[in-house]
Order: sequence, then C-alpha cells, then structure tokens
Amino acid sequence: MSGLLQPGSYLSVLGYTTPTRPLEAAVGRLRRALMSKYRVATTFGYGPRYLHSTGQLHKGGPNTGVFLELVDHMAPDLPIPGRPFSFGTLANAQASGDLESLRTHHRQAIRVQLGRNPVAVVNAIAAVVTGTAAPSRRTGSKKLRRKARR
Repeated sequence: MSGLLQPGSYLSVLGYTTPTRPLEAAVGRLRRALMSKYRVATTFGYGPRYLHSTGQLHKGGPNTGVFLELVDHMAPDLPIPGRPFSFGTLANAQASGDLESLRTHHRQAIRVQLGRNPVAVVNAIAAVVTGTAAPSRRTGSKKLRRKARR
C-alpha cells in the first residue's frame, strides 16, 4: 500500500462483513497502524449501508482515496424469502459491484477475502503494516504482503 498512500490521500476500509465487536476492534487496530505509518486519514463503514453516504464521495469526489474492501462469508447467511439467493449472496454481489464501480471511476481499490477467521486476517494485515508480522504458513503473512503490493 505504500505506493498508493501519499500525503493528502485517505484510506477507506469497506466492510462487507458480519458486524462483531472483535472485528471492529481489529479494524480499529488496522486503521491506527495505517494512520501511524502513512500519516493518512482513514474511514470505516459497513457495506452496503455506507453506499448511501460516503459511497458517493468515494466515486464522485476528489480522486484521493484508497479503498480496502474486506469481504467475508456473512454468517449467519439467511435466505431471502421469495428469492433464489441469500443475504450473503446479495452482499457479495453488492461488494463486487462496488469494487467494479470504484475501479471504473479510476479509484485504487483492493479486495481481501477474509475467510473463516476475519479477525485473524485483519490482525495479520495490521501486523504487516506495522512490520511486526513473522512470516508463517499459519498467519499467511507472505500472502498478505503479496496482496498488499498489488
């Protein structure tokens, strides 16, 4: 992310995740790490609800944002009555649409699939940012560093 975050830019964490206090705490640690290392402002919002407020700024405002989309499997994933898909499928489609729209508007956007342990993944990203991550198979730190460079 170091090449993307410059003075005057900001990082917006877009959470297409199941809201939990542990996840919010992990995102808070990640935001503090990013603010400290890169000296940029950060924001955080849950999708799709942020689309009706800051989402318009992301695509129509100045091109100074960098976007980190965090996507999980949405548990519990409940069916939508009368529809052949679930709320998780709908949220994933909205996340994909938002990512495509950001890129169409020439915004720098990165998606991270959080997997089975979203808190551990967000904590691992924060550890990479702070330089405290020890590469191991268990945390996937090398994989996260490769993703962050893209």
